[in-house]
Amino acid sequence: AKTLLTEALETADALNDLDAQAGALSTLLAIYIFRGEYARAQIAAERIEPIAHRIGDPIHLRFAYQQIGTTLFLRGRHREAQQYLERVLRSPAASGDRRDSIYYNSNDHAVARAMLARALWMQGFAEQALDEARLSLKELQGTDHPLQLCRILNQGICRIATMTGDFATADREIARLIEVAKGSNAHLWETVGRFLKGKLLVERGEFAQGLLVLRGAFETCD
Repeated sequence: AKTLLTEALETADALNDLDAQAGALSTLLAIYIFRGEYARAQIAAERIEPIAHRIGDPIHLRFAYQQIGTTLFLRGRHREAQQYLERVLRSPAASGDRRDSIYYNSNDHAVARAMLARALWMQGFAEQALDEARLSLKELQGTDHPLQLCRILNQGICRIATMTGDFATADREIARLIEVAKGSNAHLWETVGRFLKGKLLVERGEFAQGLLVLRGAFETCD
């Protein structure tokens, strides 16, 4: 996939096709993140930003801000990540434009708030982090996108509630993540939920049960 997308990007560059450039970069960016190549992911996100300005397209621009913020977070640059994620929140919410499909039909504000929660937590702002994690779920109210809900639960409240010691909330939302994933036959998110459950059990001091759940999750990955 990486090879094909690199070739697609080279062709788009040669044709000066801005939409195709943004599309190829957005998917390459996801591959870089999954491979742990965060510096390359950031470069790809930063390339989308001027393309979006040239097109005059807020969808691409919001996506660029969101992904620059995400890659900065992954590289440990939490204050800078916060600034980019807040740019997303200052922009109008996604309009439902069909081009959003390039970006997995994501709710920009929900994703940005979930990542912002983690950036705030890493800077020591625990209460603000928990507030943003809760708001990220409110952004999804009235929508019916179970996979998107799994993503937001994983990125936001499930992690933040565990880290802030709000174990009751963490337990409830992790169970929700696993249930929604099962109902959608989304094995990836179900496994993610089980890893989060194992982490929660360890944080609560239930080491034997936590170890059992984590081992089961690892076996699923094998």
